[in-house]
Amino acid sequence: MRKKHVWFSLSLLLSAIVVQCQFTFGPPTSDSPSVQIYNLVYHHVSNQKNCVLIFNETGQLGCRGTISQDTNVGILYLISSMDDVSSLQTFTADYHSRTTRASNEPQTLYFTLLLPQALFFSDTGSYIIRSLQNNTVLTDKISGIFLLANNISVPTSYSPDLITPQREYGLYPNSNIKWNPAGNSLLYEAIPFPIIILSDVDTAFVLDGDSYNKQQQYRFKPLYVAEIQYTMSGFRSKNTSDCLASGTCMPIGGNSVWSILRSENKNNETIVSSARIDSYSMFRGLSSGAAAHQSSVITNLAAALTLAPYAKKGLFVRDLLFTFFDAETWGYSGHKSSSQTY
Repeated sequence: MRKKHVWFSLSLLLSAIVVQCQFTFGPPTSDSPSVQIYNLVYHHVSNQKNCVLIFNETGQLGCRGTISQDTNVGILYLISSMDDVSSLQTFTADYHSRTTRASNEPQTLYFTLLLPQALFFSDTGSYIIRSLQNNTVLTDKISGIFLLANNISVPTSYSPDLITPQREYGLYPNSNIKWNPAGNSLLYEAIPFPIIILSDVDTAFVLDGDSYNKQQQYRFKPLYVAEIQYTMSGFRSKNTSDCLASGTCMPIGGNSVWSILRSENKNNETIVSSARIDSYSMFRGLSSGAAAHQSSVITNLAAALTLAPYAKKGLFVRDLLFTFFDAETWGYSGHKSSSQTY
C-alpha cells in the first residue's frame, strides 16, 4: 500500500545532493588547467553520507545545507575535544580583530571541521555540536563538518533520540518514564551547517590536509580547503506546511505491507499482529537502527506461516491481520494512515 504522510517532510533535491569537495593546494591560477593539473589540485569526495534537512509541524530539524558561495569554502581543521573548539574560537576571534593582513593571509577565515566518528557519536560530540550552534564567534564561520571514518562503530549506549521517543503520539503523552535514558535528542536539533560522513580514503586525505594546515598555522597560504556544494532547497521554510506550499520539499512516504487470514465468522472482529520496518537517522543511507526490528519482522512472518493452514481449515473465529508498518518513526504515520484505509 502506498501511503502519503504530511506530518513530516524532507527538503527537496536529496536525490541530487552532491558534496563536491575541492582541496586546493596553492593559489589558483588564471590559466585553464589540464586534466592532469586539475587532478593534482582537486580531490573529489564520493560515496559520502549526508545529514539532511527535515520539517515537522513546528519547525526544522536536521542539517541545513550550504546557502552561500561566500561561506562554503573552509580551511580543514581537526576537532578532537572540546578544548580544540575553545582554541579555535580564540584563534578566530583574535584573527578577525586584527586590522591588517599579510599578503598570504585570507581576509576572512571559514573552517570545515573534522570530527572523528567516535567523538561525534558520543555525548561529548553532541555537546560539541550544540556548543558550535550557540557560539556567536564560530557559527557563521563554519562551512561544514566532516565526520572521519576510522572504522569506528556507534557505542551501544549512545542514542541521538529523545529520552521518551514519540511520547506525544502514544497512549500516555504525559508520561515521564525515561525508557530511553541514553537519549540526547540530537536528532531534533536544527543544525545550521552541513555534516557529512567520509569514506576511509577521503578521511586519510583530509587528515593529511589538516596536518599541513597546522604547519601553516591555519592562516598562511597555501592551505588545504574544502568546498562543499550541498544545497537544501527548502531551508527558508518555517515548517512542513510552509515547505509543502512552496514546493521545495516532499511529504514523508512509505510502503506498509499487510495480509489477512479470514475467519468463517462474520462478526468483524480482528486480531492485529504488527511489526515496524523503518528507522530514522540523521544521515541519509545510514539507518543502523533498522536492524533492531529484524526479530519482530521474523516473528510476525513465522506466525503468519504457522497459522495459515488453520485459517484454510476454517478454524478461526476472528480475522487475523498481519501488518508491517513503514514510517512509524515519523509520528507513527504508517499505522495511522493504514488504519484509515483498512
